[in-house]
Amino acid sequence: MKENQQDYEQLTISVKEHPKLWEPTVLIFSIVMCVLGCIIGMELIVNTGTTPNTSLVGALFAILISRIPITLFKQFRSVHRQNLIQTAISGATFSIANCMLLTIGVPALRTISYCFVAAGFGIVGSSVFQALGHGGLSLAVSVVRQLVFLLPSAFLLARTTDSLDAVWWAFPLAESFAVALCTLFLSWVYHKEIVPMRERKT
Repeated sequence: MKENQQDYEQLTISVKEHPKLWEPTVLIFSIVMCVLGCIIGMELIVNTGTTPNTSLVGALFAILISRIPITLFKQFRSVHRQNLIQTAISGATFSIANCMLLTIGVPALRTISYCFVAAGFGIVGSSVFQALGHGGLSLAVSVVRQLVFLLPSAFLLARTTDSLDAVWWAFPLAESFAVALCTLFLSWVYHKEIVPMRERKT
């Protein structure tokens, strides 16, 4: 009961009582955690391609430090100080990941944006197929785009050019073939579904 009361009192402190990031111990520990977060973020994004959520790491380190029987470290038993550490390491991790991804993402989006109109045409075509009861054609366009054109062309571009920027051209190439296939299917569906409907009306 006393522990629950202490936890409640800890959570309901005023703004003035709230710990500040520039407290010496919190600031030093936050800097150490930020450096650790940057290292973890760089390693994981380079090796796995994902940006981790390291806030849990910061909280665990703060909890472990708070268990050291030294008066200086006992202040990290405060949930608010743990939250400050979590926020600092999480922000550092995502910042370093974003900095690394920007150099890759800007050229990628520039190249992929050339096929936005084609992709929109493919989405509309797939919706038409499904609306007219030909969902298999929609599935065929998606499978052909991804497995037949996109992945092989990306693999070949990566092997032949040895440049990451060239690999992004696999998306416009795949969308171009998908548009051609979608147009062919739309023509077939038009003559199979729409034309008979018009003839029945007349």
